[in-house]
Amino acid sequence: MKNVNIFLLFFGLLFFGCSKNTKPEHTVQAVLTDCMPDRKDVGILNDQEGTVTLIADKFVIVPSDPSMRFGPCNLSESFRVEKTKVRFSVVLKEIFPNERWIASPCYLTKIDKLNV
Repeated sequence: MKNVNIFLLFFGLLFFGCSKNTKPEHTVQAVLTDCMPDRKDVGILNDQEGTVTLIADKFVIVPSDPSMRFGPCNLSESFRVEKTKVRFSVVLKEIFPNERWIASPCYLTKIDKLNV
């Protein structure tokens, strides 16, 4: 009986130790809080594709149309990786008349990594 228990224990550890990782291939971050409440909302963009890029020590998202850049104030650490392809939704915030930004101020309402 003792040998049967040892065999079952060994088999159980072997079986569960070699199981497949079921972690999804992309990570989703859903953020609904406004991290720039002192600025007015000026627009909403949904389901855009872009690339996370480091410009002047700030991570920004450059969409497929490179004439725009978005500087989300709530981009989590897991997405702060150069050349990460993402699909995102943002709420655009106003830029005050006396300011210049390297990217449009915004906050993310949804972001996920694309499998490329």
